[in-house]
Amino acid sequence: MARLRPATTPAPTEAPRTHDEAVRAPRPTRRRRLLLTLAALALPLATGIAASPAAGVGSGDLFPDDAVCGTGTGAGCRAPIEWNVATYGPPDGTHIVRRTLFTVFARQGEQLLLGSSALGVVPGLADVAVWEPGAVTDTEAATLPAPASSCRAQREASGDAALGLISTRAQELAGARSVDGTGNPDGYVPCVHTVTTTGLRRVAFYGSIGPGGALSGGVPTRAQVGTGVVAQAESSTTVAAWDLTVRPAAPGSTADLPGRAFTYVYAGFTGGSDRPTDFSTYITTTDGFRYRVATRSFDPFGFVFYGNPVGFYDADGVTPLHRDVLGSGSNQQTLTDPLGGVRLARAEYPVSVEPLAPETLDALGIPAQGAEPVMGPLGFAGSAGGDVAFEGQGGGLRFSTGTRGTYEIVLSRDGASFDAGAPGNRVLRGLVGPGTHDIPWDGLDNVGVPFPAGQYPVRATLRGGEYHAPILDVESSLRGGPSITLENPPDGVCPFTGEVSTGTNCTRGFYDDRGYVTSAGVAVGTPGELLCAGVGTRPSVASADPDLGFDTTSGQRAFGAGAGANTNTQCTGSFGDAKGLDLWSYVPGEARTSVVVVVPPAAPAPPPGVPAPQEPAPPVLPAEPGLPA
Repeated sequence: MARLRPATTPAPTEAPRTHDEAVRAPRPTRRRRLLLTLAALALPLATGIAASPAAGVGSGDLFPDDAVCGTGTGAGCRAPIEWNVATYGPPDGTHIVRRTLFTVFARQGEQLLLGSSALGVVPGLADVAVWEPGAVTDTEAATLPAPASSCRAQREASGDAALGLISTRAQELAGARSVDGTGNPDGYVPCVHTVTTTGLRRVAFYGSIGPGGALSGGVPTRAQVGTGVVAQAESSTTVAAWDLTVRPAAPGSTADLPGRAFTYVYAGFTGGSDRPTDFSTYITTTDGFRYRVATRSFDPFGFVFYGNPVGFYDADGVTPLHRDVLGSGSNQQTLTDPLGGVRLARAEYPVSVEPLAPETLDALGIPAQGAEPVMGPLGFAGSAGGDVAFEGQGGGLRFSTGTRGTYEIVLSRDGASFDAGAPGNRVLRGLVGPGTHDIPWDGLDNVGVPFPAGQYPVRATLRGGEYHAPILDVESSLRGGPSITLENPPDGVCPFTGEVSTGTNCTRGFYDDRGYVTSAGVAVGTPGELLCAGVGTRPSVASADPDLGFDTTSGQRAFGAGAGANTNTQCTGSFGDAKGLDLWSYVPGEARTSVVVVVPPAAPAPPPGVPAPQEPAPPVLPAEPGLPA
C-alpha cells in the first residue's frame, strides 16, 4: 500500500449539548430497570438529547442475570476485570496494558462510593485507588503516581473488615449503602472519596496481588455469575465483583448519578477456554456517535476490550489496516511482534457500562450527536498530465472535507467491484480533518502489481463515527460476537439499510479475514484467501460485503473450538488464537467518483540526431463539473 502522510484529527467542531442532570433511582431497583428498559436506551434522534440511562457502573450491571458457567454457546461465565503489568503489542511501540483504569467525572461536593470483592483476600494487597484530576497523564505508563485516596488505607484506619468489601451476590446487585448507612441496607458498606474539585478522576481496582502483579492463574474454575458468595481468587490480578458509584453530597442519599464513569480499556480474564462470557458496553466515538457492543458469548482466556478509529495500522505506521494481524516469533498471543510489521493502535474511545451523561461528554469535548460526513468532489492529477498516469507511476488524488473522519479511496480493476480488500484493486485510507487533501497513489494494486494501461473508475468516501473493536487473542466466538449497534445515526436512519432506527436495528458492520500484503511488501497469509486455523471452525464468509457489511447479530463470523482452542501459536489453535481480529462500523458520507486513465510508460528519449517516434496522444476525458482543476 502507498505510504500516506500522517494526518491529525482536529478537535470536535460541534459543541456538546447539555441538559439538567438526570438522577438515577435508588440502587435496589436498578437491576429490574435494566432488564425492562434496554430497548429504550436509544438517543431521541430528532432532537439529539441523550436518553436517560438506566444502568449503573459495576459488575452487577455488566452481569445482571444469574447464570451457570457451562460449556458451549449461550452459557455466560463471569469475566472479572484485571489489573496486570503484562501488555499486548511491542514493549517499545504502541501497546495495550492489561489493566482496567476507570475515569470518572464528578463535581465538587459529590462522593465516590467504592467496593471490591478482592479486599482482604490473601495476600492482602488489593485496593481501590483514586487519583485527582491531572495526576495521571499517561494511562499506559508502567507505574502510576501515588493515589490521593485508598480504600485499603480506609479499612486499616477503621479496623472494619466489611468496609468496601463486596462478598455476596446480593450485595453486588444492590450496590452501595448510603454514606451514613441509613439507605439501601442490603448493599455493601462503601469506601468513600469526597470530591474537592470538579473534574475527571482516575480509579483503579487492584486484585489481591496488588498493583504490580503479573498473570497468576486468575479466577476460580468456571467462575459463576449467580452464586450466593462471590468467588474471588487469591494471589490474583483479577477482581470478580466491583462497584464505582457517584452520588450527591447528602450522606443519606441513595440516588446514583448516571453516565459518569468509563474506561478506555476493559481488561478481563476468564482463566480458561470454553468459558463464554456475555456482557454489553457502550462505545462513544470522539465525534459523537454511540454504539452498543455485546460480546455474545465470545470465549477468550484473557482479553482487552477497547475501541479506536483505525483498528490496526499498516507497517508504515499511519495507514489504517482494516485487516487482522497475526502474532509471530515468541509470545505470539500477546502480539509483541506482529507478522509483516503491522502495528497496534492506541485505545481512544470511552467504554462505559451505561450511556455517558451530557456533563461527562462535555468534560471530554465530545458532541452529544455526531454529524453526517461531508466530502467534496474527487479529482486526479496523473504523472502523464491531467487525469492520465503512466503505468507504475500513478499520481495524486485531491478532495476536500467539511468534517473530520476516515477517507477510503478504491480504484477498481474490473470497473465493477469496489472491494477494498480485493488483491487486484487498490485502497488508500487515512484520517483527515476539515480542509483540502492530496493523497499520493504509486500506480500499484493491493499486492504491489502495476495497474496496466486502461481506464479505471475511482470511488471515495468519507466516514464519520468510525469505530473499530480490535479483538486480541480471543480464541473462540461460537455465536459470532461481538455485535455492534449504532444507537444515534444521523437523521434517525440506519446506514447501509436505510431503515428508520429503532435504537436496536442499526447492526451492520464489517470485517476482512483474508490474507493480504503489507505496505512493507510482506504477505500475511495468502492474499485473498481466508486466514488459517488449526482447530475448530472458521468464519463461513471470509469478509463482509464491501458495500453493505453484514448483520453483526448473525453467526456469519462465528469461529473457534471451545476447549483445546488455546495454543498461543498462529495456525495451530482456533481461528482467533494468536491473532488480532478487527471488526468495525461507521457512518458513510456521500460517495464521490472519478476516472483514472493509465497509459504505457513514456519511451526513453532517443539519442541526439535520431527523430523521436510518433505516438498517439493519450485519451483525455471530459472533466466532471465541480472537480478541481
